[in-house]
Amino acid sequence: MGGSRHPERQYHGEDSGDRVAQFLNTFGIPVRYHAQLSPKLLAKYEEGRKRVLSIMEMLQTIFTAGPRPSRAALLADLRLNKLLPRYKTYSLVFHERGVPGFIPVVHPGSRMTAEECHAVGALIKLAEMGAINRVKKCQQCENWFYARFAHQEFCTDKCRIKHNATSEHWKEYKRNKAREYYHLHKTGKVR
Repeated sequence: MGGSRHPERQYHGEDSGDRVAQFLNTFGIPVRYHAQLSPKLLAKYEEGRKRVLSIMEMLQTIFTAGPRPSRAALLADLRLNKLLPRYKTYSLVFHERGVPGFIPVVHPGSRMTAEECHAVGALIKLAEMGAINRVKKCQQCENWFYARFAHQEFCTDKCRIKHNATSEHWKEYKRNKAREYYHLHKTGKVR
């Protein structure tokens, strides 16, 4: 009997989180195309990344404030209410292979890129879900990623293992295990 693979599990907010992380890491554009972008356009994307990071920090301040918002949360409310109207998008209906769907479009005349507008929209969805703090920077490679679990600190197992292999705690653990194994071997309690 052929083993069918289960589709990879989707976690709460993962689509939106991945969209934000992709924008913060690569502006939502595959890295292979970055060399083809003009310096002016790259600068525009970099400004957009800074704005998205700023909006993310404000949303985190607001949505982690609790029932009695702090002064910082109230100031973030005011700043966000001034910034968010700049991100105007709408949807158009399109048909792909006979299947209708929607494509998001940035309002003409906006100085924001489509990728930036979509990243901000994804941030708002994450904030509404209570998952705004799940967009994190990997402690090893410093890429942005969506943490499927609140305690997750690394984007991949490879980064987690690499980080742990170089930590002092792990080195001490390995030394102690080697010492323990040496003594077990010496006393003949191990083959």
